[in-house]
Amino acid sequence: LKASRNIAKGELVFKATNNTVVFTHGHTWRKFLFAIYERFGDDEEKGEVDSFTACDTLVWSWVQALEEDGPLYIIADLDNGSLMNEGRFEEGWEPPNVRCGKEGEECELAYYA
Repeated sequence: LKASRNIAKGELVFKATNNTVVFTHGHTWRKFLFAIYERFGDDEEKGEVDSFTACDTLVWSWVQALEEDGPLYIIADLDNGSLMNEGRFEEGWEPPNVRCGKEGEECELAYYA
């Protein structure tokens, strides 16, 4: 993800919207990934598949309980916020240049530069 303009330190660059998908069963999520993989390649006649988008969707998914002591669901955010999740404060990774929430605040799925 690259910015099309300079972003000021502390500027809000993303706020979560209603683009979150909740999968209640693992097999439904897997069928979704396979559908992306099998159906959106560049040339169906050649049997090409879209492994890049399927892999990205896998990376953008996580497991979470939606209520305390509730069942686990597979969650996927399918919006621009997913493009900001690759930085890590670990060796071998680019450090993130955005963070969730303002400094000292809890994250509310609003990303700041």
